[in-house]
Amino acid sequence: PSTPSFPSFPPTPPPAVPTVDAKASTFGFGTARPPMPMTFAIGLGPSDFKTKREYRRVVAIPRYLAKRKRRQWNKEPTYATRTTAAHRRPRSNGKFSRSEAFVSASELKK
Repeated sequence: PSTPSFPSFPPTPPPAVPTVDAKASTFGFGTARPPMPMTFAIGLGPSDFKTKREYRRVVAIPRYLAKRKRRQWNKEPTYATRTTAAHRRPRSNGKFSRSEAFVSASELKK
């Protein structure tokens, strides 16, 4: 019996690290500042870079900016069922209070 042959796919290249642009503006600080990359390099750690500063510029800062864009500012209840149950409970002065018609579980079984 012959074995089926599967197509071979080329290996995936490693993520590209943006290079420093030689024409970058100095922003009045005397040294050229490279442009900020739009996406961060996935799968690269601090040990993959020469300096901490390069790692922060290429990976950490863009990752922080991307997370900041995804923040949820509108307040929504995490568990809707807990919210509806809390709205049904009796309150006094804004705090939950025990109802006067409390029936224990042992009395319900009788």
